[in-house]
Amino acid sequence: MLTRTGKWILLSVTMIALTSPCWAFECPKGEFVCGNLTKCVKQKYQCNEIDDCGNNADEEEEVCRNFEGWVKSMDKVFDEKDNIERECELTNYPPVCDCVNGEKLICSNKGLTEVPSVPPNTSHLILMNNQIQDIPLTAFEGLTNLKVLYLSENPISTLRAGVFRDLINLEWLFLVNNTLRSLDDDAFIGLRKVYWLRLNSNLLEDLSDGTPFRHMQELKWCDLGSNKITKITSGTFQGETGLQTLDLSNNKIHTISKGAFLGQDNLTVLNLTLNNLSSVPKGLSSELPMLTTLSLSFNPIQLDELSFSGFHNLKEIDLVGVDIPNINNAMFEQINSLTILHFERFEYCKFAHHVRNCNPKTDGISSTENLLEGAILRISVWTIALLTTCGNLNVFISRIAIHAENKVHSIVVSNLCAADFMMGLYLFAIGIQDARFRNNYIDYALDWSESWGCHFVGFLALLSTEASVLTLTFISLERFFIVAFPYRFHRLNIKEVVSVLILIWIVAFVLAASPLIFTEYFKNFYGANGVCFPLHIHDPRLEGWEYSIFIFLGINTFSFMVIIFSYCGMFQSIQKTRKRTTTLLPGDINYAKRFFFIVLTDCICWLPLAVVKVLAVADMPVSESIYAWVVIFILPINSALNPILYTLSTGPFRRVLLQKIKNRGKHTETGAIPKNERFSNGTNDTADYGRLHRPSEYSTFIQRPSISTSVMRIDDVEELHEESMV
Repeated sequence: MLTRTGKWILLSVTMIALTSPCWAFECPKGEFVCGNLTKCVKQKYQCNEIDDCGNNADEEEEVCRNFEGWVKSMDKVFDEKDNIERECELTNYPPVCDCVNGEKLICSNKGLTEVPSVPPNTSHLILMNNQIQDIPLTAFEGLTNLKVLYLSENPISTLRAGVFRDLINLEWLFLVNNTLRSLDDDAFIGLRKVYWLRLNSNLLEDLSDGTPFRHMQELKWCDLGSNKITKITSGTFQGETGLQTLDLSNNKIHTISKGAFLGQDNLTVLNLTLNNLSSVPKGLSSELPMLTTLSLSFNPIQLDELSFSGFHNLKEIDLVGVDIPNINNAMFEQINSLTILHFERFEYCKFAHHVRNCNPKTDGISSTENLLEGAILRISVWTIALLTTCGNLNVFISRIAIHAENKVHSIVVSNLCAADFMMGLYLFAIGIQDARFRNNYIDYALDWSESWGCHFVGFLALLSTEASVLTLTFISLERFFIVAFPYRFHRLNIKEVVSVLILIWIVAFVLAASPLIFTEYFKNFYGANGVCFPLHIHDPRLEGWEYSIFIFLGINTFSFMVIIFSYCGMFQSIQKTRKRTTTLLPGDINYAKRFFFIVLTDCICWLPLAVVKVLAVADMPVSESIYAWVVIFILPINSALNPILYTLSTGPFRRVLLQKIKNRGKHTETGAIPKNERFSNGTNDTADYGRLHRPSEYSTFIQRPSISTSVMRIDDVEELHEESMV
């Protein structure tokens, strides 16, 4: 029998359990409870814009907002405060200004060189984008009702002491994009009610130890971004000002002295993005006990296990642009309050399982689950790998089986097949790794991207790309000279061609191997993403970015232009030859088509790649998914289609291959290869082939003055061209 007290205890426990179903409910590591439900959702499903919980608890705005959430909230205040439609209530205001919404004067873009005299009951004074250089002490005299003052976009270089002394009710002061270099100690005297101060995009170097800000007892939002501040000294922001948000981004701050924020117990947001900090400032956690949002992105900062110790209320950290080679669980697990974390690489989220919203969740190719995100990518990598390897291997074997009389071109095209074949091997390697890490890639992502395996397949892909590009350039140039100058061009022999090809492979090998040798400069050049290809679209300033530009916008773009001009020159040369006869030959349209498709595939492969690379370097927004399409679809296009364009689709190859099939099993009495099985220039007459390779005899032959001679010359040029095509 339970006593009365025992019954009350049992009833209380039951009521608590019924009203709070997750009171004793705990999720596994890396999962988070869905509000008041007994359901857990993994970290990767948090803030993915899908209601995975069923009650939208995984998409809460407080957790899913980004670092700029405080800016948006301020913009909301601005919109609500500044967009109230009212009739003008001012009299005798300057005719150059526009009066709107009661006591608001807009005097922007008027070419003003001084502050105009305005009515004393003016509440808003907008003087943006004028030519005001100096503000006299009497400029704002008597404007005790002024609440908002915009002086942005002016060449104001100094602020006199006491210039704002009469603005006792001013709340917003904007001095954005002026030329201020320093602040007088009494520059802001009288501004005791200002709570939003914007001094960003000036030339400030010295903050005068923070003395000017001590006159602003109600200051809550202070923007000092995009200046030239190099250090924050002890006591710069000392004192109880009520400051809540401080933006010091895009400066040159390398030192923040201990005691710089002493007394700022209300500061919750500190933005130190784009500075030169090498470590988290010492004593920051004790000086800012209420700090909830901290951005250290794009600093050359070194983190360790003690960097964030003592931050008991920190909810959001921004570390985008920060490389953390020594990252481990101990760096972040001590911050129990942390709910939002922004990394440079999504692989780092492996070390912050307890953080509900860890970003980024993908790099455009991989996700926390798979190396290749999406079924289309996974299917495509195997399909294109199969087409590339089989196509090039088939051509390579066929050229060995079918003895070519023109061995020079056979060697060149076989060399091209070898280069393109490696691209297929690279795609197979990526497909295998994707299958290996399926549904659990986040646990292996960092190790894979930094492994020798990733670096090797990246090296293989770049070697294949450069060897293929240089070989295509060589083929294009040789074809151009053969077709455009058939009697003056020295036809390269086997020895000369082999020497050129060896040089091509040496250059390609040096280009691909340099990032593996000079690691101090290139760092993790091939491991910037899961597919290990150094295109560097989403991080265009990664270590070695100049080298990436040199290859993809330098060598490859130049080669692409050479190929385009070579084929245009060939087509123009053939057309000129056509005009010398009235006989219309049916092969014209075929050659035009072949030229068109060769140029088209080169354009499809290299033009989008060059455009995307230029956009990335120019800091233009590029979709994350673009990288996957470029590496898996666009880049291998040439490698997959080259066998078709340069061998399988050519007339001589098809004719000889069909004849080879027909005569399969047949041999001559001497055991020699039948004449009609020889892979030459598309004719069965070896005498004609010899004639075409004796310029002196050919030149004499074509000088016979007759219509048939002109027609024969056209046919011979066709044969020369078709020979070059194979």
